[in-house]
Parts: sequence; structure tokens; C-alpha cells
Amino acid sequence: MVADAQPLTAAEATRKVVSGHPSIIDALREEIVNYTALADHLKPEILALAKKDKVNIEAIKMALMRYADTLQAEKKTLEENIAEVIAQSVLELKNDIASVTVKQEPVISKASEIFGLIPHLRFFQLTQGTSTFTILADQSHLPDISQLFYQSEIIEVCEDQSALILISPPEILTVSGIIAYLSADFAREGLNITQIISCHTDTIFLVSRQDATRAFTILEDKISFLRGARKNST
Repeated sequence: MVADAQPLTAAEATRKVVSGHPSIIDALREEIVNYTALADHLKPEILALAKKDKVNIEAIKMALMRYADTLQAEKKTLEENIAEVIAQSVLELKNDIASVTVKQEPVISKASEIFGLIPHLRFFQLTQGTSTFTILADQSHLPDISQLFYQSEIIEVCEDQSALILISPPEILTVSGIIAYLSADFAREGLNITQIISCHTDTIFLVSRQDATRAFTILEDKISFLRGARKNST
């Protein structure tokens, strides 16, 4: 016979309830919370989860404040680690890139021909999906790539693309949140990312050629800002 689970404390129930509300977690991280009002707002959920008739509102408020302290400390450490990696990164831009998405089997059968083109290309990436491959290469060689396949085998072609290549130190492999941090800058500016590709310490953002200059400026400004902040802190 399985023993009944121990009832949750107010603090445990509070953390579980908050973990289901990302917007509240963000507010706690940013210290923009009225703890009394939030405790009152969450009280019904906490009561239901803790399976109690009453929970002291001050206990919920204290649990929220302690959780906020934890989140803020984690945020500070994470942001410092992200800033350190980006500050040590360099950025390259390659224009006139085309993206070709093809069904898997034709790419596998034509692998030797595809890889035979690499010595003639200044840029090449091959990414495997669940049912397709995507080839990124110089747009000038798009006819050479396209002629390897029947039209029915090609899913999509995106021309006039640019590749922003962020070359980072090895720490990018272990520090979480870097891609989300940079992608958020693009989103705030209304810039669409066609693809994001990771190749060891290189992160490739594929964007429309018409957005390339603005996208490059966003990333370059971020790198410069974080380098300056890092220098001033030492």
C-alpha cells in the first residue's frame, strides 16, 4: 500500500504555482512586483495545490520574496556569463547566400556531387531535419545545386539571404541563454531570422539581405557595448 503524499507547505505550493506562470517569474526576476497583491492573487491556486482551507497571506508573501531573491541571483549570474561570452565574440557578414531545402533521399543519393561543389564555394552549410536537408551556399552557385535535383524534390528556395556569423569562445557551448538573448534583440526590432545554425563555436543567423545591415548593426552594437562594460568593470 502506497503511503499518502505529504501535504505541501505554503512555500512549496507557492513555488509550484509560480513555476506555472512565466510572466510572474519574469516580474519577480525584474523586481517589479507588489508582493502583497501577488500573494492575494495567487492564494486560491496555492490553497487548492496545498489542499488546505487556510494559508497565511504573509507566508505566501515571504515565499514569493525568497523565490524572487533566488531568481534574481540566478539572473545576475546568467547575464554576467552571457555578457562575457558575447564580449569575446567576433562577427562576420556574408551576403548573397541562397537556402535550398530538399527532400532527404535525393540529398543522400547526391552527396558526392554536393560535397564536390564545396571547394568552389566561399560559404556552405548542410543541415539535416526530420524529413529534409537544407543547403546554404553562395547564390551564384544556386543553379549548380538546383540542377542536381528534380523540381519535385525541392521543397523551398530562399534567395537574397545574408549570413551573420558569430564566432565565440568555447564557453558558448556551456552557457545557456545566449541565442535567446540575441534573438530577442532581433524580435524587438521586428527582424525575422530565416534560420539559426550552430556549428561548434560558430552561430549563424540567416536573414534577408534587405535586413542584413540592420541585423549586423544590432549584433555589432551589442558586442561593442558589452566589451565596454566588461572593460569598465575591471
